[in-house]
Amino acid sequence: MTGERKKKLARGAEVIAAIERVHADLGGTYREIGMAAGTPLRSIRRWRGRQRCGTPLLSVPGPAKVAPLELETLMSDLMMLAHGRHRTTGTGALYERFREQLSRRVIGELAELLRREYWRRTDAEKRRIVWLTPGLVWSMDDMEMLAVELGLNMPGKFYWNQMRDLASRYQFEPLTSATLATGEIVAARLKAMFAKYGPPLVMKQDNHGNLNNVLVDAVRSEYLVIPLNSPPHYPPYNGSMEKGQDEFQKVLRGKFVGRKWPVMTEEDAINVLQLGSEVAAHDLNQRLRPCLKGISSRHCFEVGKQDRKYYYDRNQRREVFEDIRAMASLAMAETKLTGRRAADAAWRLAVETWLRREGHITISVGGKVLPYLA
Repeated sequence: MTGERKKKLARGAEVIAAIERVHADLGGTYREIGMAAGTPLRSIRRWRGRQRCGTPLLSVPGPAKVAPLELETLMSDLMMLAHGRHRTTGTGALYERFREQLSRRVIGELAELLRREYWRRTDAEKRRIVWLTPGLVWSMDDMEMLAVELGLNMPGKFYWNQMRDLASRYQFEPLTSATLATGEIVAARLKAMFAKYGPPLVMKQDNHGNLNNVLVDAVRSEYLVIPLNSPPHYPPYNGSMEKGQDEFQKVLRGKFVGRKWPVMTEEDAINVLQLGSEVAAHDLNQRLRPCLKGISSRHCFEVGKQDRKYYYDRNQRREVFEDIRAMASLAMAETKLTGRRAADAAWRLAVETWLRREGHITISVGGKVLPYLA
């Protein structure tokens, strides 16, 4: 029920109650009382009759719909319409199909709700994070490719565990395997990368089980690396890593497709793909990037790590963690929300707020930079 109809319903009940009180206390006809109250006699009679029968004072306008409602078909068709900022194209034709089930007004209200949700999601996907400090935040994700995509004469597919520095776009050595890397393998790989390059302050990853388990958590805790998980079913949050995966796949295809490969065993194919993957990552790291003001990812990463202003020792990492935890707890207390999903959202907000406050990232929507939340 719309807000306007709620107001009319409340007003009808109040008017009838007031008229009945006046009639009981002062007498007079309902016509005279209605004229004084500015309410037509026919409305008073209709409302009083409905009150006696125990039916709602207001009913949906128009004739009653008798055909059974095909809700799933209706919602599917509504979601396929073209939603403009103020109008949805095709609601008239949709009404003709469902006119025996719903009124034009109800279909219009449903279209408006879907239109608002569509543009809310569209605007949210324009939210862009710019990572400013090399070496501070890494991202980790898995990808897969079919063997035939790479020109290999064999069935099946292969998997890659990827890590990337978000500010510099530096691509760390990938890990190629015939199956998705287990939590144990990911944990060992993290430990080796941290020992070789130094641990980041924040590690960003998706919600895959192999990236979020007790072994991986133990390595992050050992090096005091703060986790930052992407929200479920929201690819734009991990857009930088997804773009990096696309770049990597294109370069890797260029290394393999078009060559004559002999028949290989799975183990031989993994060794060849691992070598090719390391070469592809090296090529990407040497590429001059306009987004880095014309320098390469390798140069940006190596020079950026030497800036001690952004280095956090173990004591400073503990202070950052406690600061973020306090902000997340405050967000939970203020919103009065509970549950894992709310806790994860509060943690993401706290991490982003801290990074913005310290000048490590900027967040913008539609080109407009958002202020950080104090």
